[in-house]
Amino acid sequence: MDNARDILNFFTFFVPSKASSSVLPLHLPRVPAAESEQRQLHGLPGRTIVAIGHSYGGCTSTLAALTNPKLLSSLILVDPVLVKPLRPTDSRRHTDGLTLGALSRREVWNSKEEALNLFKKSPFFSAWHPEVLKLYVECGLYDTTDSQTGRPITRLKMPGLQEAVVFVEIHTENEVYHRVRDLDVNITLRWVMPGKAGAGEFGPPGSTQQRVWLRPTNASNIRIPNAGHLIAQEAPQELANDISGFLQVKYPFVRKDRMEKSRL
Repeated sequence: MDNARDILNFFTFFVPSKASSSVLPLHLPRVPAAESEQRQLHGLPGRTIVAIGHSYGGCTSTLAALTNPKLLSSLILVDPVLVKPLRPTDSRRHTDGLTLGALSRREVWNSKEEALNLFKKSPFFSAWHPEVLKLYVECGLYDTTDSQTGRPITRLKMPGLQEAVVFVEIHTENEVYHRVRDLDVNITLRWVMPGKAGAGEFGPPGSTQQRVWLRPTNASNIRIPNAGHLIAQEAPQELANDISGFLQVKYPFVRKDRMEKSRL
C-alpha cells in the first residue's frame, strides 16, 4: 500500500511536465500546486506514462492505476503478486516461508567478489542471467566497515527484516486481485508470465490463466519460456524484447530512430 502511495505522489507532485534528455537532479523539485491539482484530475498532459512492475511492483503499480487511472496509459505486469484469497491457513503457510527466508538471508560478506562467487554456487542465484547477477552485486550490495572491528565488509542494501515486513502484509495483493477487473479499460494491460515447466503459481493450478483474464478488455499476455517468477533476472533479453515490441505496436507515433534497442 505504501509503495502505491509513493508511485502516485511521484507522478502527481514531482515528475517534470516535459520530457528531457538531460540529466535530472537527484532530488526533483515539486511542481506548482496548481499543476498537481490538474494532474489529479486529468493526468499529465503531453506525457505518456507506461508503468512496468514485477512481482510486488506489479501489484502496487496496479493499485496506483486503480486509485488514479488518469496518470497511466499502460501497465506491463511481470508476474505480479495478485493473489486470490485462500484459506487463512494456506496464506499463512506461504507467507511464513517467505518471511523466514528473508529473516535468515545472509547480509554481510568480506567483499563483493566473495559474494558473487558464493551466489554463483547457489541454486537460487545460479538460475539468473550472469550479467543480471553482476548488476545485483554491484547495485544491491555496498562496501562499508564493520562498526565493531573497523574492518572492510560488504553489506546487503535491503536488510532481511525490511523485506520480511513486505511479505507479512498480504492484504494488498488480495485487494488488488479483486479490484483489477474494475481497472479503467483505457489502460492497456500486458501480462508477462512464467513459461518454465513446473513454475510455481500464485494460487492453485490454473491461477495464472485466471489472473491474466481478470480484466479481459484491452489486455494481452505472453509466457516467457524457461523463466520462473524471476523473469527479469532469468530471461532479461526475452523480457526486454517483449516490452520493446509492445511499446512499438501500442505507440507507433514514437519515431523508430528514438526507440532505443532493447537491452538489460
